[in-house]
Amino acid sequence: MNHTEFQYWLRGYYELTPPNTTATTNVPNILSTKQAEVVLKHADLAIKQSGSPSNVTSWIAGTLVAYLSCEDLEFRTKISAQIDQKIAQQFEAVTQEETDKPPTRSRSRYQRWTGSGSSRRYC
Repeated sequence: MNHTEFQYWLRGYYELTPPNTTATTNVPNILSTKQAEVVLKHADLAIKQSGSPSNVTSWIAGTLVAYLSCEDLEFRTKISAQIDQKIAQQFEAVTQEETDKPPTRSRSRYQRWTGSGSSRRYC
């Protein structure tokens, strides 16, 4: 898993298992300890397999280490919000890059196989 794959995985993970509202305090968007551990393991995997740290992946990993070392609810709420914001910023940039690109014209598998759209015919 490289850094880009990690960021896409993390976005999907947040969509499938969003941070929960704590039952006792009714504070929204706090990562559970289990969720934080899962994300940290994947961040470590991306850093190890890529061979070089990414600013975003390293920031998330370091932030989660601090998150797991402190039980203070206010601190965890703040950290969860910062992680949410970092993910949103990353994908806002990706979305903007994709909308700035001109559309590409690609041929379907059938067109490539039959040669449709070109002077070359296989059938």
